[in-house]
Amino acid sequence: MRKVFFITVLNWLYLTTSFVYSQSIGINTENPNQLTDLDVQNVLNSQGDTIPRGIMIPRMTETQRNSINVTNKSTANSLIIYNIDEDCYNYYMRSENEWRSLCGTLGNAVFTVSCGSISVNGTYIINTATDGTHYVLLTVDVTKKGIWSIVATSNPNNGYSFVGQGVFTSAGQQTVKLVGQGKPAAVRTDAFSFDSSSGGGACNFSISIKPQVAIYALHCANAVVNGTYKKNTPLTSSPNPNPNTISISVGISTAGYCEIKTPVTNGIWFEYSDIFLAGDVGTTKTVNLQGYGTPTVNYDFPITVLSNSPERNNICSITIPIIFPPMTYAIIGLANDAHTWNADKRKNSFVTALSQAGVVKIQSFTMLWNSTTANNAETLIRNGYNGGQYPDVVLYFADGINPDINLSATLANYVNKGGVLIFGAGNGTQAEVKYLLNGIFGSGMYGNGVVSNIDGSITINMTGTFGLAVRSMSYRNDYRINTLPNDQIINGPFGDLSGKYWGEDEGNSVFVTQLPPGSTQICSVNNPGTNKNLNPDYSIVWYNDSKNFMYFGDCAAVEWDTNTSKTDYPTIYNQATGLPKSKPFGYWVTTSTASGASNPGEQYVCNGALELNAVAWAIQRAAVAGINPH
Repeated sequence: MRKVFFITVLNWLYLTTSFVYSQSIGINTENPNQLTDLDVQNVLNSQGDTIPRGIMIPRMTETQRNSINVTNKSTANSLIIYNIDEDCYNYYMRSENEWRSLCGTLGNAVFTVSCGSISVNGTYIINTATDGTHYVLLTVDVTKKGIWSIVATSNPNNGYSFVGQGVFTSAGQQTVKLVGQGKPAAVRTDAFSFDSSSGGGACNFSISIKPQVAIYALHCANAVVNGTYKKNTPLTSSPNPNPNTISISVGISTAGYCEIKTPVTNGIWFEYSDIFLAGDVGTTKTVNLQGYGTPTVNYDFPITVLSNSPERNNICSITIPIIFPPMTYAIIGLANDAHTWNADKRKNSFVTALSQAGVVKIQSFTMLWNSTTANNAETLIRNGYNGGQYPDVVLYFADGINPDINLSATLANYVNKGGVLIFGAGNGTQAEVKYLLNGIFGSGMYGNGVVSNIDGSITINMTGTFGLAVRSMSYRNDYRINTLPNDQIINGPFGDLSGKYWGEDEGNSVFVTQLPPGSTQICSVNNPGTNKNLNPDYSIVWYNDSKNFMYFGDCAAVEWDTNTSKTDYPTIYNQATGLPKSKPFGYWVTTSTASGASNPGEQYVCNGALELNAVAWAIQRAAVAGINPH
């Protein structure tokens, strides 16, 4: 049998090297399958059973396989070997110009690392194991898809490295992540280089290892936010005019590495790091966190300050003060009427308070126009002023200029487009208020009603889903401001007015018996005096945040603080600073007279502070969700 096999093989080799043989060649058979060029069959033993044997093709390592000259792709196409590294058959595929595995795995990808794209993340501390925060991001340019692996190590090795692997399913630029493994063994700067499945590379990066973490405490109460902050304006480290930093004092207990930072919040973040030395222990020092990024919002917001100290106070919450962009306002009101926003004392006061006192940080708040007639105001708002520009805020205390149907409809349209309106009802303007509120909150929502007797005990007859009512003989009444310390108008930049008082000084004031959905009551119409029998749910001062609408049931007169009259002018401002002041005013006694004599019912009213808190709220609403883009 061996002789037959040997002669058969020799014949086959001779024939295949000499000429094209038209018949199949058989090994261990004289009748090869005619559909084959070579038919290798098993050898049978003396009993006719198959001797279990196979055929073996060249076996080699992947390195040996790669040394085969496959320059001529057509000649190499379909070449097959057994890869002992992979334990699988590999064949050469001409169209992909690579060795492919019969086990289903892809070949190695071909790629290069973009050296300028390397980004190291995390803080590296001696004897501290790396975790999910320690990684390297880099961009690679893939020219052939397939399996990839990259390892970054330092020389000499410092106990940690970065590893990444996966499959590129497409060519082009890809971002890969190498995850940290191990922990640094020494405080030093480590130089890293790459080794990859696509070969080595000239790229490198370095990491500085920090000493053990310091123990220290953040003194949050002493934190100061430095510099100016404006939407869409990048933060700066330049000293001119001021760098954007957070200054905070720390009490140091143990020397070591200090890292204080914030998460990215509304587009900005702050960072500081240092090494506290032995001489710093037991001292308190002020550190400055440098700001980065660009604010994306138009309102103040808190940012969390975090430290790496394992003990003591290691977290603070600090408010970033955003400067509002330049905005405009318009006034509807008779010139120098003490009950309107067109009165010099009121207009000059809020402008002075905003610009000089700096309580509300705004780049500028400029009057776009003022109107002394309802018809002119309606035209200006409806057509837009100066090329279609709408005022960000309209200030309208309606004393002397009641809103007719046209002005009410136009104001409602302005508010529904996002305009901000602070409105005060004039003397006996119930019908006009009805038009305005129904235009803003829905047709038919408000009807009419009257309370005429002195003690407010009469039943209010009204129409509409909700009711309006005029309170006759309400001259010089005081109303308690609700205790809502988290409300942006009640507790605004000009003071927390919770539990204090607002006063009205006209004969008829207009209140609502039910607020529109989403509204906030500031003052109930109920008080212990002449309104003691009115429902506390009825509201004389209120606002609706989503509609940008603020309502006063009466236009209170204004004066400087040099006027000491206790009967007139419940709204008082300091003539020099424009800041609001309180004063004793009004009465709660059950009397039908409006005597100026002091009586036990008068209260200290805070009308000016409530008005300026309302203006601050209006500016914030205009900047965040107003009619003009900011």
